[in-house]
Amino acid sequence: MRKIRMFCLLLIIFFPNPIKIFIYKYIYGWKIEKNVRIGLSFIDAEKVILKRNVRIGHFNTIKQLKRFEIGENSSLMNHNRFINGKEKWDNAFIVGENCGITSRHLFDSGGGIYIGNDVIIAGAATQIWSHEVRKGTIPRPVYIGSNIYIGASVLIAPGANIPSNSIVGLGTVVPSKLVAEEGSLIVGNPAQTKKRKS
Repeated sequence: MRKIRMFCLLLIIFFPNPIKIFIYKYIYGWKIEKNVRIGLSFIDAEKVILKRNVRIGHFNTIKQLKRFEIGENSSLMNHNRFINGKEKWDNAFIVGENCGITSRHLFDSGGGIYIGNDVIIAGAATQIWSHEVRKGTIPRPVYIGSNIYIGASVLIAPGANIPSNSIVGLGTVVPSKLVAEEGSLIVGNPAQTKKRKS
């Protein structure tokens, strides 16, 4: 059954957008609102919610997630990878409204990645990890607040929490133990924080 599902999802990639949306909504039961466009991307998730005006580009791979949700007016560009974890984990990627994710990023969604509104993940080569190996492999969800800009080539460790109204600089390594106030400038390896000037 799993192989049949995978084959069908692969085949659907090449269908015109209106037919693709119809199949996702009425055969797979996904919740897809008006004016959503999905390019040549592979989406395999149990529960999918795509709000109004969502744009998903080409050659993204979303593999075996339990939840994949993108909020209104948000976009996901090209060549992004979303990977899963153990069956009992959250396996969730949830993004709020007015967010923009550019291309060639990696999202380990096994432990759960939760992103607020008005977030930009810019450039390329950012990695967000939500599980770690410590006396076995364990999930550690990542939380990213609202109104945040994340530069290119950022590494976000399992369990990290990035507060709202912050900027994460180019090439920053954000450890799980980072403690930052809302409105921080987060830069460096390992990351250090400064209060943003108002």
